[in-house]
Amino acid sequence: MRTARGYLCWPEANLGMRLAKGFSELTKAKVTDPVVLREGVLCGRRYGSQDAETAKLIDIQCPLEQLEAQSVALAEQGLPQNLGLKYFNPETYRMIKIELYVDAYRALTSGNFDAPPESRL
Repeated sequence: MRTARGYLCWPEANLGMRLAKGFSELTKAKVTDPVVLREGVLCGRRYGSQDAETAKLIDIQCPLEQLEAQSVALAEQGLPQNLGLKYFNPETYRMIKIELYVDAYRALTSGNFDAPPESRL
C-alpha cells in the first residue's frame, strides 16, 4: 500500500448499506482479528497505511516510487518455485484455496448478490 496516501476501509456502515454476501464471507475469512473486524466493518474505521500494516490487513507499505517494485517482489515471493513447492499443481492449488475460503467462494460465484444474511446461531 502506498505510504501516507493509501487507506483501507469498509464504508458500508457509514453509508447505511450492508456488506454483499460474498464480500462479507471474504472479509471474515481474511480478517482474523475480531477487534479489527469489529472496528473496520461495524465502526467504519478507516485504516491508513501504517495502521493497516500494523493490523496485518496489508503486507507492506511503501512510497509511491517503490510501489511497483515492491508489488513485483511480493508477487514473486508467492511463486511456486519460491515457496519450495516441489510437486506444485495449479489445479490442486486452486482447489485448496477454494476449500480454505469455501463460504466466500460459494457466495462470490452463486450470482445471488442480494441474498439475505444467513445466521449461524
